[in-house]
Amino acid sequence: SPALLPGELAPITRIGGGELRVDRAIAMNTIATHRKSKSAALAFGALEVSDRMDVEQTLRVQNLSRQEQLFTVTPSFRFANDQASGAVRVETRSVLRVSGQGSEELEVKLIIDPAKLPDWTLNGGSQGGNGAGLNGPEYDGYITLTAGSEKISVPWHVLPRKAAQTEASLTERGKPGPTVRLRNRGASDSEYDVFSLAGVSRKIPRSDLPAPGDNAAVIDLRSVGVRPLTAAQTGLPFDVLEFAMNTQGRRAHPNYPAEFDVEIDANSDGVADYVVFNVENGGFAATGQNVVAVATLATDAASVFFFTDADLNSGNVILTVPMNIPGGVAVAPGATLNFGVFVIDNYFSGNLTDSIEGMRFTPGSARFGVVGDPFGAVTAKSSANLGVTTATLPDTLSSELGLLMMYRRNDGKEAEAIRI
Repeated sequence: SPALLPGELAPITRIGGGELRVDRAIAMNTIATHRKSKSAALAFGALEVSDRMDVEQTLRVQNLSRQEQLFTVTPSFRFANDQASGAVRVETRSVLRVSGQGSEELEVKLIIDPAKLPDWTLNGGSQGGNGAGLNGPEYDGYITLTAGSEKISVPWHVLPRKAAQTEASLTERGKPGPTVRLRNRGASDSEYDVFSLAGVSRKIPRSDLPAPGDNAAVIDLRSVGVRPLTAAQTGLPFDVLEFAMNTQGRRAHPNYPAEFDVEIDANSDGVADYVVFNVENGGFAATGQNVVAVATLATDAASVFFFTDADLNSGNVILTVPMNIPGGVAVAPGATLNFGVFVIDNYFSGNLTDSIEGMRFTPGSARFGVVGDPFGAVTAKSSANLGVTTATLPDTLSSELGLLMMYRRNDGKEAEAIRI
C-alpha cells in the first residue's frame, strides 16, 4: 500500500472477512519475546546437522496484569507432514506460571535427527532464486501460550541441513608416498573436491571488520585453489579450468555481498588477458541465480557458460570456465597461468576487501595432486585414503603449497588447506 503522510492513520483492513482490530492487541496483558534478541520469534537459524542435535532458545514471558497467570503451553508445526517426519521434535514445559506484573523464562528445545531429514537439493547457482524450494527443508510452527482469554502465538523456525563431518589428515611417511586420509563421522555421505592449493591469506583482524549498521561488508579470503578437468572427467565436449575460493565465515547466498574476480595472465607477459567473475544472472535482483562470466580484456567481450558452483550458507565458491573454445580461456600447451583473486563488496560499498596475488599454475603439470579423479565421496561413518602425487617444479611454473580440500554440506570446516 502507499506510504502514509505524516499525521494520517492507517485504514482498518479486512483479513478473511473479519476486521483487524488493533484494540484487541492493546488490551493484551502478556508479552513474549526472545530473551536475547527481544524479537517476537524464535529463530534457530541454518544448521549443519551431522548427528543428533539439541538446540535451545529462551522465551521471556511477561505478565503485565496484577493477577497471577497460569499459561498452557502448546507447541505446534505449521505443516502436519513436517511433524509426522520425526526429523524435528519440539520440547517445552506444558504449563507456565507467571506472577502478577512478573516474568518467567520458557525454554524451547528442538531435537533434530539427521537420518530423517530430506536430502539437500538447493544451491546458490541454478537454484539460487528458488525461494519455494526452502519449503521442503525448513521446519516451523508456533509456541502458543493460553491463560483464559489471553492467547499469544510465538513463531519458531529452523533450516537444518543433513551434513557430513569430514576431516583430512596427511600421512607424510610410508610407501608408496604421502596419503590424504579423509574421515567422515557424519550421518551423510561426504562429497569432496581436491584442488592444488595456489595461495593462502591471513585472517583480517576483528578490529578491521565493519560493525552492524556500517553499510559495508568485508569478505576475508582464506585460501584459493585451482584444477584443470578434462572432457572425459566432466562429460563436457571441452576441457575446463576451475578456481576455488574459501573464505572466513559463511554467506547466506553467493550473489551478495561477495564478487570474486580472477584475473588471468595466460601468456606470462605481465598483463591480464581474462577476468573470471561471479554475477547474478540477468542483473541485480533479477533471478537470484549466480553465474560465472568470462571477460576477454582485449575486446571487453564477456561470455557465460556455467552456473556458479556454490551453496547457500557457505563460504565455498567454485568458478568453472571452458578452455580453448570461443569465449573461454585460451591456454597454450605447457603454458603457465599467472593469476590473482580479488574480492569485492558488491552490495554496499563496491570496495575491494581482500586479495591474493602472484599465484602461478601450469595445467597438466601440477606440483601436487591426487591419484584418480580430484573429486568423490566418503560414505557416512567411514573413511577413505587418497594417494598424493608430487612433482618437482621451479617456482616460475607453480606457486602451489599443497592441496585444498573442499567439502559440500559439512558440519565444521568447509575447506582445509593441506601444506605438503
